[in-house]
Amino acid sequence: MNTDYYLYDKAKDSLYKFSNGDIVFFADKKEAQEDCRGNEIVLQFKDLPTHKKLEVNKQTKFLTNGEFNKSI
Repeated sequence: MNTDYYLYDKAKDSLYKFSNGDIVFFADKKEAQEDCRGNEIVLQFKDLPTHKKLEVNKQTKFLTNGEFNKSI
């Protein structure tokens, strides 16, 4: 997670997400840069604002605890 890259729109204070609301993360910086649009910038997890780190952590915890299976 600490080496992952995220697309962050500072003006909208938002992370790039899939249509289902899950935050998109990239293992490769170049791939993230290719998907960058508008006001988005590429940031590593460590460089995200604290409240966005918490948002990512919440999603990661949800997925790694298998809780996503309970909602299906």
